[in-house]
Amino acid sequence: MTMEGSPNLGRTPPSVPLPPPVETPPQTPKRPQGRRNLLIGCLGAIALSCAAIGGFAFFDIQGRERIYAAGHTLYEQGDCAGAVAQFNTLEGIDGDSEQEVMIKARAERSECNDYLKGVEAQAADKAGDALISYRTFIDKYPASPAIPNLREQVTALYASTQSADLATADTCVALDELDDRELIVEPNTRIPELLVACGALFEAEEDFTSAVNNYQRFRDEYPDDPLFEEATAGLARAAVAEAKAAGAGELPAPQSVGASGSAGDTAVIIIQNDTPEKISLIFSGPDVRVETLEPCTECDNFTIEPVGCPELGPVGSYTVAPGSYNVVVRASSDTGVTPFQGTWEINSGEEYKSCFFLVTSP
Repeated sequence: MTMEGSPNLGRTPPSVPLPPPVETPPQTPKRPQGRRNLLIGCLGAIALSCAAIGGFAFFDIQGRERIYAAGHTLYEQGDCAGAVAQFNTLEGIDGDSEQEVMIKARAERSECNDYLKGVEAQAADKAGDALISYRTFIDKYPASPAIPNLREQVTALYASTQSADLATADTCVALDELDDRELIVEPNTRIPELLVACGALFEAEEDFTSAVNNYQRFRDEYPDDPLFEEATAGLARAAVAEAKAAGAGELPAPQSVGASGSAGDTAVIIIQNDTPEKISLIFSGPDVRVETLEPCTECDNFTIEPVGCPELGPVGSYTVAPGSYNVVVRASSDTGVTPFQGTWEINSGEEYKSCFFLVTSP
């Protein structure tokens, strides 16, 4: 029996080819979850470490700036001791860091240390060394904030120090420089005192030329000062010692020409300057006299010693007490003229005459 509508009933259906099998790509093994988390954790730690280093450097710079700012404030106030103490707390201050804050700190600390050298010398009762240190500081740092404090230190130094204690070889040589920098308080009083003190200092050290120069300067500049006689006596001593040390020529005693006619127990010495140089006459004995005679305008140097005095130049007459005198005659205007030195015995009531002329060596 055939059923309508089912023509293929009972037949084998035709074969339909199957599609080729699809190959599955090999799977990459997955890392265990726990290991991945460990890697992420390590990366996180590295990142945090870098941040910590950066943060440390940032805060280190900020810390240095704070310390410098505190020190700089003290520096500008002239408080050098406080500023140095503050700067010294900066780590690496003695190194070679090129950070701007470190460069500034080192410069200001160095300036303050230079100022403190004078303060320390003053505290150690080395007043002369302190003045020289202050002079050096002013020359090096004329606009330093420490200058007002330096001035106060100098005022205090003079209030507690005698002029004799200020006299050192350095301060005596630098006397004018100290005065120019206003490092001598009350100069009208102190400078003459220092000149006498410096003369005595050089005399004690047997630097007789420097002693003569200081005593002579005092006499030239402060003729009305109460120390004039002391300076004159010092000049006479130093001039005699200088002449002897220099191998001065022998100065013969003047010739007695009879009674002086002077009143009292005195004698008269008459000197004529027949040289073209201004001469200085120094008598050191019972009286101390330092005299000058102006040059002879009509005189010249002789090549052969003249017979007798030319009797052309200025004449000086000096009344002195009798006794033994060390006498020095030196040219004031020509350092190339050898001084002469001698010992004169002067008797009471007599008059003595002598003259001086220059004979040049061939």
